Amino acid sequence: MQGDLQPLHDNDPPLIDSYRLMGRLAESPYGVTYLARSAGGRDVTLMLINSPATAGDSADGVRQSGNRAYVVQDYAGPALPKRTWKRSRDRLTPTLLTICVVLAVLYVIVIGYLWYYNIDLQPLRDAGPWIRET
Repeated sequence: MQGDLQPLHDNDPPLIDSYRLMGRLAESPYGVTYLARSAGGRDVTLMLINSPATAGDSADGVRQSGNRAYVVQDYAGPALPKRTWKRSRDRLTPTLLTICVVLAVLYVIVIGYLWYYNIDLQPLRDAGPWIRET
């Protein structure tokens, strides 16, 4: 479906009433059919009719937005990709990898420092850590 969805043209309105236009599905002499998303998040097809006379005065489902007539129907095409955890996780993977590498390096530095200076972190009752001299 994404291959059939064409981008909006410069003269296409981004919004019609409460519907956000996402792309063009088809164009005919009667009007342009868009894929739109309602304010509630439902995907619909919205046909913007070139002239109100084309739709007929008594046509069912014809709505008006200013001087433009349009028809809305539920979108029956394939499901559109929505933001999912997997997509978010894939985007966060480099950040998580960087954090893990930094923590591993810090761990090695701290352990190396403790080993080099012969610091033993075993607590002696309430005295806390003590330094073992050799």
